[in-house]
Amino acid sequence: MKKLLGMVMVLGLVLGLGRVAMAGDTATLNVSATVNGTCKFSALNASLTLANDGLGAIDPSVNTAATGSTTIAYRCTKGTPATGVTAGNGDHFSGNRRVGLGDHSDYMAYSLTLSGGTQTGTGFGAGQDKTLDISGTILVADFQNATAGVYDDHVTLTITP
Repeated sequence: MKKLLGMVMVLGLVLGLGRVAMAGDTATLNVSATVNGTCKFSALNASLTLANDGLGAIDPSVNTAATGSTTIAYRCTKGTPATGVTAGNGDHFSGNRRVGLGDHSDYMAYSLTLSGGTQTGTGFGAGQDKTLDISGTILVADFQNATAGVYDDHVTLTITP
């Protein structure tokens, strides 16, 4: 019996010594995300037709400037104001913006006015569009002696947050 008791004590010591003490620890994970303030046009293209005849063309016999207006939508990050919109010079610039006849043998000077391009954004979700209003004018003196035909130009619009 003494022998059995001794073996149980030895076994108890072995098992007791075989246990490893475990301890836990914690760490903090810092999570961050940055939202950029950005502005983007909602459409890639807009069209502006300058006319004075009520039908979308210029009647050179009418003594009224050819005018037109259009809009293009844009969105900005919530709380980010558009600081401005600029219009490039166009494809046919030569001291001023010009529309060019298809074969580029004739040009008519025109002016552009942009407004509404400094609104504060409300986000990029549905229904968050802001509107840039664009108007243009060709003065009578610039079309009175113009060659008949289709004139065009391409102007790059840039919006800055």
